[in-house]
Amino acid sequence: MPAGGSASFSVTAAGTVTSYQWRRNGENLVNGPNVSGATSPTLTLSNLQGAEAGNYTCAVGNGVGVVVSAPAALRVSPVILTQPLSRTNAVGTTATFTVGAAGQGPLSYQWRKNGVPIAGGGNVSGATTPTLNLTGVSTSDAGDYSVVVTNAAGSVTSVVATLTIVEPPAILTQPQSQAVAAGANVTFSVQASGTAPLAYQWRFNGADIPGATASSYTRTNVQSADSGLYAVLVSNSAGALLSDPATLLVNNPPVLAPVANRTVHAGSTLLITHQATDPDAPPQTLNFTLDAAPPGASLDPGTGLFTWFADEPFVGTTNLVTVRVSDNGTPSLGDTATFTVVVVARPLILSAELSGQLITLTWTAIEGQNYRVQFKETLDDADWSDLTEVTATGPTASATDAIHTDLGMIPHRFYRVLVIP
Repeated sequence: MPAGGSASFSVTAAGTVTSYQWRRNGENLVNGPNVSGATSPTLTLSNLQGAEAGNYTCAVGNGVGVVVSAPAALRVSPVILTQPLSRTNAVGTTATFTVGAAGQGPLSYQWRKNGVPIAGGGNVSGATTPTLNLTGVSTSDAGDYSVVVTNAAGSVTSVVATLTIVEPPAILTQPQSQAVAAGANVTFSVQASGTAPLAYQWRFNGADIPGATASSYTRTNVQSADSGLYAVLVSNSAGALLSDPATLLVNNPPVLAPVANRTVHAGSTLLITHQATDPDAPPQTLNFTLDAAPPGASLDPGTGLFTWFADEPFVGTTNLVTVRVSDNGTPSLGDTATFTVVVVARPLILSAELSGQLITLTWTAIEGQNYRVQFKETLDDADWSDLTEVTATGPTASATDAIHTDLGMIPHRFYRVLVIP
């Protein structure tokens, strides 16, 4: 009979019977929670356990004598009280299955995987005990596990308990650092393995990015504020793993200040220092170059100083100059400024008008240009003396000189006009 079940024994006797006494293995039975009819023709046993197994007899008496029946054997087959439970384990952990059984002892156990008996050894222990242990499990240990419980009365097989092995995430390809120009679109990607489903959460400078929950993340129209560290947390039911950080560097182009068109006299040197700013923090190193310029022009790559001597052959020409400034970022970015240089003839003294003790010189000029008027008493003098400096306000400029001294009228004086760079 199966453990937990019921069994009845009955005896029939001839003649006048005055007493019945049931015995198990020669020991008198008494009525109790699972025994009834111990002194009647029918003995009933309920909730059979291993202790109830044995040989049952009945002593029948009538006052004159007692006769004992032939023995009847009761065998209690195993029954499973607690079934093994399915479980999910991460790779490398220990999986344990346990069964609770009752029945006539001794009970023997044989665990099975996918219907095949398990031998002990390796990472398996307890294959013939109520508890099966698998240490350091791998995906090869996944399967359906059951146990057969056996005794002298029979056997019973447990329900199947499934072992599911999950692999924690492993990152196969890390997100890559990038350097881009401001306004670009940037995509970070990760490749990961592990038991599905894998979940992703991208982070910027350690803070979760709302909605960034795919294996790739795109940031559009990036600006300086988007520079920083990007990483992704990959997780599943077995664990979580944070990727290496990928650095985003956003480069902004330098800005070159515009330059006004210029008009210069032949024989003068044009000097222009170009001004450029870099919005990146810290500012990057800037380099100046010429994209277009008249022959003989030069540009200092570090300071942006443009230098050109306008020689006589350029009189009447308009010359295009394009200056470029570039940074040393990745990618290198730049800006340009274009202006023209018109070359006119050297200053020409148009008139020298005498009025009383004053003489007024008038010469061809460029509006906004500075001039220096010099004089000497004789051409044989070694040096010229400065008279005055004048800033032209139109196409001509003038300067006045006193030609009378305490000694009287100056007999003669020579003048020249210089262009101040």
